[in-house]
Amino acid sequence: MNIFIVGLGLIGGSLAKSLKGFKNAEIYGINRTRRYLDSAEKEGVIKKGYTVDEAEAIKEADIIILCLYPSLNVEFIKKTGEYLKQGAVITDVSGVKTYIEEEMAKILPPGVDFVGGHPMAGREVTSYENSSADLFENTSYLVVPSKTSKEENVRLIEEMARYAGASRVVRTNAENHDEIIAYTSQLMHVVAAAICNIPTAEKAEGYAGGSIRDATRVANINETLWSELFLENAPALINAIDNMQAALGDFRSAIEKGDRK
Repeated sequence: MNIFIVGLGLIGGSLAKSLKGFKNAEIYGINRTRRYLDSAEKEGVIKKGYTVDEAEAIKEADIIILCLYPSLNVEFIKKTGEYLKQGAVITDVSGVKTYIEEEMAKILPPGVDFVGGHPMAGREVTSYENSSADLFENTSYLVVPSKTSKEENVRLIEEMARYAGASRVVRTNAENHDEIIAYTSQLMHVVAAAICNIPTAEKAEGYAGGSIRDATRVANINETLWSELFLENAPALINAIDNMQAALGDFRSAIEKGDRK
């Protein structure tokens, strides 16, 4: 079995390291630049690395893990679709699923299966240099089959997630995934950024303790990725923001009325 990981950043690099030995597969990497491919080859993390200009090597892949930004994952498959072999299984690590599922349905050739994935793991830092084999230890891993995903391939991705270290593998659908992730992940980033945008933040030095640090921790985000995630999941995120505003309104009303209870 050959596993190709497209994008050797934090998540892709960590998957390459954590999947070593999985079904005795050979692991290969595809990346925009050679720098991290060379590092991964030298460290024995991947057998061989290819740049995106050499992406026809994907024709040897049994499992393809897309670890680019969502829109770039779609563009990569558009570019390489003609090379995909019959029976190949494609998964991804994107934080949105309806968008990815709909796009893959348009572009995947017959005989190639897509099973969405989303590891609930990450750090405030990026790049292969910060990847580690234990990034997914004791985390949740969401597996999001499409309507046409074959059961054996869904189970394969679930098995892969457990091998990578996930202690909880949750199978769900794209709509449910996007609704809940809008609350558990995207809204948290919006709130953290919003707190930092309040003018009082500029005067807070010397007044701040652990609560403000923890509340704003994820505000230092990759703006290119997260703006894309926000917009690709706009309906669910807008609903989450509306619910948050309503909850804040309840607190404001109670405080204004002196309603201690």
